Order: sequence, then structure tokens, then C-alpha cells
Amino acid sequence: MAIPFTDREMERAWRDNLLASYNTQRTNAHRLLLFYAVECGLKFFLMRRRKIKRSDLCAEIAEYQHDINMLLRYLSSNTNLRLPEQIGNYIHKLGKAAGADYVLIDLGSGLN
Repeated sequence: MAIPFTDREMERAWRDNLLASYNTQRTNAHRLLLFYAVECGLKFFLMRRRKIKRSDLCAEIAEYQHDINMLLRYLSSNTNLRLPEQIGNYIHKLGKAAGADYVLIDLGSGLN
């Protein structure tokens, strides 16, 4: 079960993690924060568009989970804004292999 967030919490997560883009040191943890900022921003705009105040009340968030490309498609963004297919597939396979609904990554250690 996903942890519900309000639209304000989702917006704050987007804005706070976007600040990581100002960091000149590019680490795996930094890249994960940027990915998370994009995900939160897309979910915030989806919630705003649908006039939904909590993430657990948004069927698309439950359906798409961490699939940035599906969120982009739903929001009718430009096709130039898609992530490479292998990134989404890797995250999906990682969660499936672990038997998990969600993949949580320790941002302190990053991905290796």
C-alpha cells in the first residue's frame, strides 16, 4: 500500500528535490533526487489537473506508480521528454524480482 500525500506535500517534495539540480557534484544520490523531483512534479501536476487533493485518491498514480513515461503520456507531454525504455524496465524488473510493489532506494548510498 502506498503512503498518501497531499497535493501540497507532493508540490513541496518536487520543489525541494529540484534544488538538487543546483548541486555541481553529480553523484548517484544526486541523480536519484532529480529523478524523484521529476516524479513528484508530474504527480503534482496530475493531481492539480484532476483536482484531487490526495495521491491515494488518484487512480492514475496508483496505476502508473513510478513510470515516468506513463505519467508524461497521461499529461500529454511532448514525445521528446521520454526516458529511455531500459531505465523504466530496469526499475520494474528490480521490483518484480524482489516481489515488491515499490522500489525504495537509500539516497545516502545511491545506485551502483
